Amino acid sequence: MKKFLVAYLNEVGQIFSKQFNYDLDEVKKFINQTIERFENIYIQDHLERVGRNLILKLQLEERILKPFLLGQKLGLETKNIQQSILNALDYTNENDNDGKIIAQMHANHQTKAMMLKTIIKDITDEQIEFILNINN
Repeated sequence: MKKFLVAYLNEVGQIFSKQFNYDLDEVKKFINQTIERFENIYIQDHLERVGRNLILKLQLEERILKPFLLGQKLGLETKNIQQSILNALDYTNENDNDGKIIAQMHANHQTKAMMLKTIIKDITDEQIEFILNINN
C-alpha cells in the first residue's frame, strides 16, 4: 500500500509542479510529510473514512480526476492515478452511501464505462476511454 501511495503522490506532485510551477523539491518535501503522517501510529485514518464521498471525489474538477486529466494534457505519467480511479469503481462498502451505489452498479452488471458515465457529471467518451486504456 505504501509503495502505491508514494507512486501516486509522486505522479500528482510532478503534475502540480509542472502545471502550477511549484518547486519540485518543495513538493517532494510535502509528499514525505504526508507519508510520515500516514506512518504515525498515533494517527488513525481508517480506509472507510478515506473512501467516503467517493463519487464526489471522482468528479472532473476534484482531487482524483483533475490531476489525472492535467497529467494527460501535460504528457506526464498517470498510471497510479488511473489505477486509483479504477480501484474506486470497486469500492463497494455497504456502510457507505457511495459504496452502496457502486455495489448496485456491480449487481446490475454495469461495465466500468457505464459506471463512469453514470457517476461522473459531464465526463466525455474520450475521457472514459483514456481512463480505461491501461496502456496510458
